[in-house]
Amino acid sequence: MSSPDGRLQFSFSINGTWYQRLNDSGGIEPHPIDEALRRLTVVAMCADGHP
Repeated sequence: MSSPDGRLQFSFSINGTWYQRLNDSGGIEPHPIDEALRRLTVVAMCADGHP
């Protein structure tokens, strides 16, 4: 992904099969790794580290 001005770029890949679990309705259960990846993305894509 790239920031709107193209100055910042960020790419990552994960294999969620080791930590992601499905709930009874077929949705993905939240996991601490998901929040960590969200925060990493914010820091990488926001010049000052804040959205």
